[in-house]
Amino acid sequence: MSFNIVLINLVLRILIIKIVEKIGKQTESSEMKTVTLFVFMTQFINTGLLLPIANGNFRYQFADHSDKSSSFLTSVIQGDDPDFNMRWFTSVG
Repeated sequence: MSFNIVLINLVLRILIIKIVEKIGKQTESSEMKTVTLFVFMTQFINTGLLLPIANGNFRYQFADHSDKSSSFLTSVIQGDDPDFNMRWFTSVG
């Protein structure tokens, strides 16, 4: 799992650099500032937000407790770990 995240972050970084070069900036400093900002934002979202959401089980957070039908969100977001337990920390970090 960690290898996939590193690989995706590397691909995102290369893609962002190419896009910012294509857009063009007046100075190299402003280009580097833009690249740094976008790489940070995408890697933060990819590593810091998507990984815990993908591994979490939100069945009780989104379910309507009055009836047993599952909504679209509960069918999409169903990870292995229902709470912050030892298994969640070893799989997510």
